Amino acid sequence: MTIRWMASTFSLAFALIPAAGTTAKAQTPTSDVAGLRNLDAELHRTGEVAVPATPVEGNGILDSASIAAPPETRVRSLMVSPPEAAPTRISLRDDPLLDSLYGSAFATSLEACRVNVARQLRVSPAEVAAGIVTLRWTLEPSGRVRDVSVVAQSPTDGAVMACANVVVASRVLLSPVERPVALEWTYAFRTLRAITKKNPASQVPSEH
Repeated sequence: MTIRWMASTFSLAFALIPAAGTTAKAQTPTSDVAGLRNLDAELHRTGEVAVPATPVEGNGILDSASIAAPPETRVRSLMVSPPEAAPTRISLRDDPLLDSLYGSAFATSLEACRVNVARQLRVSPAEVAAGIVTLRWTLEPSGRVRDVSVVAQSPTDGAVMACANVVVASRVLLSPVERPVALEWTYAFRTLRAITKKNPASQVPSEH
């Protein structure tokens, strides 16, 4: 082997090394692009999705026939009677039977109210205002009275009206009626003249 042949061999070897490196560097980008394309294809691939076989607990969805009906709730119905209609109001003087049952003593008791009030006030009955009043009340089948009201049609003392209310409410009939009766009665107190006191000086006898 001559020195000239060895030098030519080494020269050829050194010449091939850069070429090989250049080839490797040129092939690297091509392989990376191919790998990225394969990855993109895998991500966009369509097909069946694998579903894990997980155990299902419970009864799932049941049909209507297998669902037990809720217990029946019983509602107790009560029969409510309609409210009783208010009786038609009539005048006491329009019912001869009731008028006779109340009698003249009823008016006498009302007239006594003014006298009692005057006695409490220590004045004369004529000084107590007592005019025309309208009394309304409902007579029950038992003979008792409810819903009493007294309305003054002319100037009347309040104490006289309160006394008239008590007189009507306490008047119980011995003969009951068949059904509730609403009554009305307008009463006029008697007109009394005021008692004028004489001047004591006028009673002194004159000297002759």
